[in-house]
Amino acid sequence: KYMKLTGVLRSEYRFLLSISANPAPIVMAARALSAVAGTATIALLYAVADRIAGRTTALIAALFLALSYLHARDSHFGVTDVSATLLTLVVVWHAMRMTAATPGQVAIAAVITAAAAATKYNAGAAGLSAAWMIASAQTVAWPRRLLLLTLFGVMALGAFAVIHPYSLIESDAFLASMRGISTHLANGHGPDVGLGWWVHLSSSLRY
Repeated sequence: KYMKLTGVLRSEYRFLLSISANPAPIVMAARALSAVAGTATIALLYAVADRIAGRTTALIAALFLALSYLHARDSHFGVTDVSATLLTLVVVWHAMRMTAATPGQVAIAAVITAAAAATKYNAGAAGLSAAWMIASAQTVAWPRRLLLLTLFGVMALGAFAVIHPYSLIESDAFLASMRGISTHLANGHGPDVGLGWWVHLSSSLRY
């Protein structure tokens, strides 16, 4: 879509015609990105767990992720799930290091959060970890914390609009997608166990 906006791509028809004739470059690029993101996620999970609970826990966590069926499978295919997982962990890693919650740190957290959300919308929830660290920064007075939280929210929305401009250009389709995701999360994949949001809060997140 950026190629179309910048004039590099003349029309969607020409692009579709090109990849129909030879889809290999697009497929290989997507798969390579997933493979790199999947490997990097294992290393980053080790770093996060090591900081929280020590080397032994970090090794176990990294091993579990490396052997996780869904992670290994999606790292092989060109899907957004693994890249979104990596960016989610990047947000958490950065949030853990926001000891002073400076404007620069807040700006970086906002951009990373926007990138995660643009990769897969619900990954934007990772920004809550950064928002929590800003709100709980003991070395910063409450009025300044509120100002930093506002800065974080505004910058995250602005960066999301830049990274994913069609959220504004095709806002109706974007909002329809958001409603679809909300409905899916509420209903779940399998048997009816009640409101999905409550299941996530009472069970999924706890475990």
